[in-house]
Amino acid sequence: MGAVLRRVRPHALADREEQVLSLRIEGDDAARLTAAIAVALIAFGGSFAVTAALLVLWGLLATSAPVGWWTWLSRTLPHDAEAGGGLMVAVVQLAITLGAVVGGLLFDASGYQSTFTASAVILLVAAVLAALTSRKDRAAA
Repeated sequence: MGAVLRRVRPHALADREEQVLSLRIEGDDAARLTAAIAVALIAFGGSFAVTAALLVLWGLLATSAPVGWWTWLSRTLPHDAEAGGGLMVAVVQLAITLGAVVGGLLFDASGYQSTFTASAVILLVAAVLAALTSRKDRAAA
């Protein structure tokens, strides 16, 4: 789904001809992968084992995303990281609140499938915006 899987040969292992497998997931890849998990949760929501595995993957992606956000923030605003951090916290808290309200309303109206469908759509929009921003940043550099 866009994650870059590559073989890396660290210098310490070069003499032994061993290779280490590395997984690198970009910001827009994480959003796309999480959207795919949301769609899979709709399809396999009746299976406890599959749902548990998908939620573990969701948690791994969702809990690692803030590390990328803060890294991006410190690189984008090196002299205003504190102000940017405050803004980031406010935006994240607003997103959590809106997600709870809208998700609860969708769940009450249509069940869990509607909440995961809305999540998938929002995540795909986020992936497109992240990809466009990344291209713009690379072109400016």
